[in-house]
Amino acid sequence: MTMQYKKIAFLAPRPGMRDDAFRRYWREIHGPLVAGSPGYSAYRHRYVQNHVLTPGPVGDGFAFAGMAEFWLPGDNEDEFASTPIYRDRIRPDEMKFIDMEGTISM
Repeated sequence: MTMQYKKIAFLAPRPGMRDDAFRRYWREIHGPLVAGSPGYSAYRHRYVQNHVLTPGPVGDGFAFAGMAEFWLPGDNEDEFASTPIYRDRIRPDEMKFIDMEGTISM
């Protein structure tokens, strides 16, 4: 059985984008684009979007608009980033709504 790895990314909206617009774009545009990308499942076994709906009852608002979870079939993160699927289709769409400098991945 091949070892799977889980990657988590806390996503920040690009500057000037409201959280509700971010969530809508991520859910209605980006999610289907990713899921419908030919060959995507060879690099990701599962993709889950977790949306921050409202600030919590205490403290300041959460600094992120959502969290993405990815299950990878082995340690192939660098391999996926260099594929045409990511480079030509997914990455350009991410740039439309995600602040990459404000996003944390682990």
